[in-house]
Amino acid sequence: PRSTQEGPGEDPSEDEYTIEPGDVSFGGKPADLLRRLRRIFDNGRTTVEERGVTTLHLAFGVLNWDEPALGDSVSPLWLVPCQFEYSGPNTALRLQRADEEMQLNPALELYLRERHRISLPPIPDEPTREDLILYLGRVLDEVREQGWTVAEEVWLSTFSFESLVIY
Repeated sequence: PRSTQEGPGEDPSEDEYTIEPGDVSFGGKPADLLRRLRRIFDNGRTTVEERGVTTLHLAFGVLNWDEPALGDSVSPLWLVPCQFEYSGPNTALRLQRADEEMQLNPALELYLRERHRISLPPIPDEPTREDLILYLGRVLDEVREQGWTVAEEVWLSTFSFESLVIY
């Protein structure tokens, strides 16, 4: 993102960004973005350092579904483990893929299989760009009968699935 700040003395936290091809858009002010990214960075780094578990993921595609006991839900589908490269306080954080396998959302996969007898299709071993769109279409085919939808969204967040070990 490129800053649109015009003059000296203006508050950079109130600055707005222009979006250029290849940039990621964010619905907030730059200070909000920095604060949220820092929190995600800290949470992801802490779980790796303290427990040896990667929780930072890029999630590709979301399932919009409802369950009478849970209400309306939105769940990430395809998870890619990530890590931030931190080079110091005056440099931008760089997101890179962690050296771990991509996976389906294991909690969602288990829930849908056990409660609804829905098996999500497996993700490809060596995915291409086109595979993501095809995959989301296959998931939609599996859940359409329930009236659920699949959205082409990308989320960056920390996700923890350690409690699934009890199953």
